[in-house]
Amino acid sequence: MGLGSAHVRCMSTVIPSLEDLEREVQDLTSKLSAANALLEAARAYASLHDQGEGKTVVHVRKRLRVLRPSSTAMEQTEQAAAALMDMWKRPIQTGEIVRKQADLGHDLPENASNVVSARMSNSAKFEGRRGQGWWFADRPWPGEDDMFEDTEGDGVE
Repeated sequence: MGLGSAHVRCMSTVIPSLEDLEREVQDLTSKLSAANALLEAARAYASLHDQGEGKTVVHVRKRLRVLRPSSTAMEQTEQAAAALMDMWKRPIQTGEIVRKQADLGHDLPENASNVVSARMSNSAKFEGRRGQGWWFADRPWPGEDDMFEDTEGDGVE
């Protein structure tokens, strides 16, 4: 019995069309181009921040902030927030910062929560996430792995 048309129909469902293959090649080429651009940027960053032995420390920031001169009120807010985060080892809410400042005897306006929230937003030292609170801008959020984590051991060489 010959192969006949049944075999050809079966093969056409297994082998993608030339157009499908060309689309797949275009998609993969685009992804490769994006990956190469990212790799090039990472290499450029690594060359500027080389920590020796091929290790690079990378801190990713989501947005850039304009640095403003610090005022005494801003410094008080930053110090109170940092003290709470260091003590509790977790992100903190705006209300917790307000209570800490009140406990320290800092002068706070009537709308203290709004003012403290604005100060934290304008500080380059902290980063806020809706529903989670405030955390140090230069540290990974608790519970999140750093981008380049030592998975081989305890990190000591």
